[in-house]
Amino acid sequence: MQIIKIEDDNIEAEGPILLKDYEKAPKEGGLYFLYSSQLELLYIGRARNIKNRLSEYCNSGSHLDDVIHNVVMVQYLAVEDPVERDMLETYYINIHKPPFNRSKLFTYKTSRFDKKYR
Repeated sequence: MQIIKIEDDNIEAEGPILLKDYEKAPKEGGLYFLYSSQLELLYIGRARNIKNRLSEYCNSGSHLDDVIHNVVMVQYLAVEDPVERDMLETYYINIHKPPFNRSKLFTYKTSRFDKKYR
């Protein structure tokens, strides 16, 4: 397995960075992709502030404690629009099926999303 290549005409993922270097992550909203040392995608999440979310994982207990001790690398994608962020998270979870995510259904469709990501 390898790092997901996330590219489109309008978006490109940043990273990967080591989880311990989370301070390099942006303070913007977006998606983050957590990987094991074998580059297995473990979890896809979204946040209003990617840097703060990664900091929470590194510095305190969270609902992802079982995942975090296996995470080595992080890839992130800045997406400010919350609706677009939700839609992209659902899209990537359903395609890549990370073991620590539940499959999601997102019924809200827009022509902007369909044109941009299909």
